[in-house]
Amino acid sequence: EDMCNGYGIDSLYNTVVFGEDPDDRLMDFGIGLLDKIGGKPFFLTVLNFSTHTPFYDHFPLRLRTFHGKGVPQDKIGFYERANFFDYHLDRFLKALKAKGLWENSLVVLVADHHLNEWMINNKRSKIPFIITGGYHSPLLPGRAKSSDDIYQTDFYPTMLALLGVEQKWSGVGRNIFSKNSKRMSKSDKQQLSDMILETNWFAHNK
Repeated sequence: EDMCNGYGIDSLYNTVVFGEDPDDRLMDFGIGLLDKIGGKPFFLTVLNFSTHTPFYDHFPLRLRTFHGKGVPQDKIGFYERANFFDYHLDRFLKALKAKGLWENSLVVLVADHHLNEWMINNKRSKIPFIITGGYHSPLLPGRAKSSDDIYQTDFYPTMLALLGVEQKWSGVGRNIFSKNSKRMSKSDKQQLSDMILETNWFAHNK
């Protein structure tokens, strides 16, 4: 709560209140918020749980089964969950269009990390970072793919750049559209973490 207040976020709906809601309920809630927003500028973050490990077989909310489809046994749970999430994400995107919000919306899909077994066997881990929506930024080259390494911490400085918000400090990550934007060093990140945790920084800087 202190962190959200420190950043000026006035509405927080989190798992402390709602529990680990599945994607159908999360998207229902998000679509409902679109009506309350009434066309005003907004920033909405939806954190889903269904596509996070552990991936138990026979996901109880699955829309289809992947048994007998040539999918490795240890990946079936993930496929069922991803299919469930994709379906309800599609509902949210269609709601943006139906409510006339799509053309001015910037939609970004990003993960917090790769699968654990992938990270163990690779020194550098990249995450999916998909940008869509009807909003047009001069930084976006249209349909394009990049081989650059992207991390979760790059999300916010990149978002600010896409929205044309000038900032001197990009935080821990970097703006992926700028070659001059650098990630914070490991020692600097440690100092920043210590400052936030030991001084309760957000509570004192509202």
